[in-house]
Amino acid sequence: MPEIQLRSPLRELLSELTPTVLICALILVGFILVVIFAPLIAPYGEGEILTNDSFALQGSEGKAQPGSTLLLGGDFLGRDILSRLIYGARVTLSVALAISLLAFLLGSTIGFLAATIRGTADAILSRIVDALISFPSIMI
Repeated sequence: MPEIQLRSPLRELLSELTPTVLICALILVGFILVVIFAPLIAPYGEGEILTNDSFALQGSEGKAQPGSTLLLGGDFLGRDILSRLIYGARVTLSVALAISLLAFLLGSTIGFLAATIRGTADAILSRIVDALISFPSIMI
């Protein structure tokens, strides 16, 4: 009697994903890992690149070439571009997460109110949501 092989849900999900989705997921996971481990990855600390220019390259007038002392070079003040990019990614991801959570909470609240309060309130909330949806996403 042959044995029946059951596929795990994770394996089934991965088999249905396109290569483009997998590449985007890997990039996103990498981005999140860089943000989480920023203090371990960045050559200079966040405080050093924001308030202190003591590590500016001597004699370079802030124009460090990539590969010299700084991996991606320095800005016009001699601060490390790599450290600035890593900590900038942290701020970017934090803002995106906060905005997404705010949109989720606001949308859930409006949806809950429209579902529980019927009549005029439902109609008004539905028209407000319809008006928001009618805007092209490039304008928002």
